[in-house]
Amino acid sequence: ELRSKSLQLSPTPRSLAILVKLKQMTDLAGGLAPTQRALGDALGIAAPTVCQHFDTLEERGCIVRAQAGHTGNVMLTERGLSFISARSRSESRPTL
Repeated sequence: ELRSKSLQLSPTPRSLAILVKLKQMTDLAGGLAPTQRALGDALGIAAPTVCQHFDTLEERGCIVRAQAGHTGNVMLTERGLSFISARSRSESRPTL
């Protein structure tokens, strides 16, 4: 039951920042995901920290990791994209 509850949780602010930066960097590279080191450098965090967040994001269904030879590839899922879209909508709301 604990696992099913973790699947329903939204990403933490840092995990969400990783999702957003992953999408930005992947889009800029024509669909090729950045390395964990490059992603960490862009966010000012260590690659092992990115890996820990990837583990959680994968458990929650926000990303899928696939091994391709000696390198891995990370892809955003529809769930991950929906969190990015929700964040974008909340940031674009006017303040009163």
